[in-house]
Amino acid sequence: MILFVNGRFLTQKTSGVQYYAREICKELIEQCEIKILVPKNAILQPNEFTKHLLPIGSFKGHLWDQINLVRFMKKHKNDTLLNLCNTGPISIKNQIVTIHDLAFVENPKWFHPLFAFVYNNMIPVLVKKAKHILTVSETIKNEITKQYSISSNKITVVGNKVSNELLNSKNIEAFDERIKAKSYFLMVGTNNNPRKNFNFVINAFAELLPNSTLVIAGGNHQSFSQQNNYSAIPSTIIFLDYVTNEKLKWLYKNAIAAINPSLYEGFGIPNIEAMILNCPVICSNIPVFKEVCEDAARYFNNNNQQDFITEVKKCTDNKPETAQLVQKGIARVEYYQQKNRTASILKLINV
Repeated sequence: MILFVNGRFLTQKTSGVQYYAREICKELIEQCEIKILVPKNAILQPNEFTKHLLPIGSFKGHLWDQINLVRFMKKHKNDTLLNLCNTGPISIKNQIVTIHDLAFVENPKWFHPLFAFVYNNMIPVLVKKAKHILTVSETIKNEITKQYSISSNKITVVGNKVSNELLNSKNIEAFDERIKAKSYFLMVGTNNNPRKNFNFVINAFAELLPNSTLVIAGGNHQSFSQQNNYSAIPSTIIFLDYVTNEKLKWLYKNAIAAINPSLYEGFGIPNIEAMILNCPVICSNIPVFKEVCEDAARYFNNNNQQDFITEVKKCTDNKPETAQLVQKGIARVEYYQQKNRTASILKLINV
């Protein structure tokens, strides 16, 4: 039996969701025969899946999902389709769909109106019709169960891991003369995504921490509604675009702490990336972060600047406690790194 994977993620710029899909595919290839279906003539992001790619259909985007992918799978009714990036063909039953979060339900205004409209109409159908649902945390599993009134037995948690590409990337020297080791705080993510809440941290550093350096690594994404238009940003706040794994590794390893102020997440990959690279984590006190990080992070109210400033200062003022958090973080992230994620998926294929 062949496992077919919806490979449209290979036509998209790699962020957290696409990152997850790539890593799951790498693990699956070691354990079963898979074919990653991609649109014909599409420009694919660099990948190592050449031997496993199967180009089909002439459409792109959602049309490819709903027309070309459907036609193909109707010829392979006994084989399962695995969708790893939220969407999938709404007319197929023999498929597994991964829902990373319900941010489009939580606050549609965070997204481009068309994106929010498509997701709010497509996801309820997929959740009801698909053979099974995957998600990345118990927090989101509970949200899906309540939102769509489905049994929790239909949902399996297959969490995130830190990529070997990041862990095994070579160690480099400082790459930006503005950034000195152990003298900056770090934020990683799409900085025009409103739910990431980057403005909260930027304003706090600009107004209340004028002598501290903040480095923001990440680019913008067209799916999100907010376009940042910062003014009067001090030179102590440094914006980087998307960075290579080598540069990201250096940034984590040499930061005072990694800050994650998100208002809503499905998991929070930057938290475990920081932990595994010995970087203390300061994050908002949202439920999923408490699930993932437990007692290995400092938490703050993401609507309270003073609460945030207090936790930031503790990183430098209470170094023994910070060192303890780093050790707890290493132990916590091992829980995710040691999990056999694909075993759960392969078991579902035979259901």
